[in-house]
Amino acid sequence: MNRFVEKVASALKPGARFVINSGLVAESILTHFPKTGHYVLGDLIMDISNSYVIGESYMATELTYTKADRSETHFFKHYVYTLSEIKRMLAKHGLRTIAVYSSTEMLDYQLGDQQLYLIAEKV
Repeated sequence: MNRFVEKVASALKPGARFVINSGLVAESILTHFPKTGHYVLGDLIMDISNSYVIGESYMATELTYTKADRSETHFFKHYVYTLSEIKRMLAKHGLRTIAVYSSTEMLDYQLGDQQLYLIAEKV
């Protein structure tokens, strides 16, 4: 993630803005951590199982798709950062956080909000 932010920052001119939208910020997911999910999309069934690995700060997801008599399972690792960690990482690479919202309606981000919209500006 650090390398990604470094590359984004190096591609921006001073005054350019960078927007991050995420639902995987610690303050968003840990207050109502989604352990399981079951979704039906026509004849496709999707089952999700999540666990949180505290010592490594990541969410481990097992996702199983079932259609007729065929199933496919995939595993994902989603690293989780706090808002403060994200802001420090951006600042380290010359990106100043200028706003943090919970929606495109520009409502202030609060603990437990499902989405985060962070706007940073290249210094």
